Amino acid sequence: MNKVDSQLLVIFGASGDLTTRKLLPGVFVLHQKLLLPHNFCILGAARTQHTDEEYRLLMRDHLLEELKNKICSPALIDSFLKRVFYLSFDSNDSSDYDKLKEKIDLLQQQEKLEDRILYYLATPPIMYERIPTFLKENGLNVTKTHDGWRRIIVEKPF
Repeated sequence: MNKVDSQLLVIFGASGDLTTRKLLPGVFVLHQKLLLPHNFCILGAARTQHTDEEYRLLMRDHLLEELKNKICSPALIDSFLKRVFYLSFDSNDSSDYDKLKEKIDLLQQQEKLEDRILYYLATPPIMYERIPTFLKENGLNVTKTHDGWRRIIVEKPF
């Protein structure tokens, strides 16, 4: 199986049940099987107030709970969580997307990420139209390089 391109995965609704029980454990399994690229990061975005480190600790507890019946070293979980970052912001307020843009720019520079972003909407259906609209209004739908891309995944049927 081929590895995916270097990229940033932005999860809207990062403090919710879907992210903690399904998404992060699923991506962790890819990390465990060495199927993630070297330059791959996750940016969790939600209204709940957390720092990067607080969010990592919270996700560590959730991963341990979800993976309790599987053999997994704490060091492997910690190496995965180094790829996980967090932004507290209101995805329902277009003016708050400046914070998202700043955090993405910082991560792309700091983590040497290519200009490839996958936006994952683990949100209520009412946000399926709003988030893409606000991404466009704030220029977060446009790449900076010719080989960059933007993608959106909508979790639930609508």
